[in-house]
Amino acid sequence: SCFLTIIVSWVVGRTVGSPCFPTGAGRSAIASEMVFSALLNILPLSIYRKNQEMTQAQLGKKLGAVPRQLISNMERGKRTISLATAKKLAAIFNVSASRFLDL
Repeated sequence: SCFLTIIVSWVVGRTVGSPCFPTGAGRSAIASEMVFSALLNILPLSIYRKNQEMTQAQLGKKLGAVPRQLISNMERGKRTISLATAKKLAAIFNVSASRFLDL
């Protein structure tokens, strides 16, 4: 619904595709994942990465040779995201570092 678009926009800090406002193939599925992640309080890293259509390997490279497996572990909450990494992620995705920290 369009109400979910508002929630998703809040989660990612910008407008994303939805059934109400499609922006490309697969965007509504990503929007749905964002809403469920927000409601379940799951780390949003994978949501930001997928919204930018970036692979784990590509994100690792942007972070400075971080292995894909480490990105996967951070996305699944098996590895804590450090303040330094959160700041790098914030710069990459143009959001606050607090979005990636368990505060």
